[in-house]
Amino acid sequence: MIFGGYLGIRGDWYSNSKLDNGAYAAEVIIYEKVTVYSGDTLWDIACEYTEPSKDVRKLVKEICDLNDVSPGKIYPGQVLLVPVHSHSV
Repeated sequence: MIFGGYLGIRGDWYSNSKLDNGAYAAEVIIYEKVTVYSGDTLWDIACEYTEPSKDVRKLVKEICDLNDVSPGKIYPGQVLLVPVHSHSV
């Protein structure tokens, strides 16, 4: 279940990109707060939020890193932040 969203901005200097040399680009990431229910797994949650062309394993790792959890160590009632959308600005 989704409770709401957060917006995060991650920025990097891109000197070897299509941007002008030394331009600054930021990646905008939207996070959803997801409540864990009985029987949920991180894989199930990641599958719900992974775009079809993306690797589910990558999102599982991101969720683990973001929330400081292990794949088999989530519990009902726990609220996890899940990155659900990003693009460069």
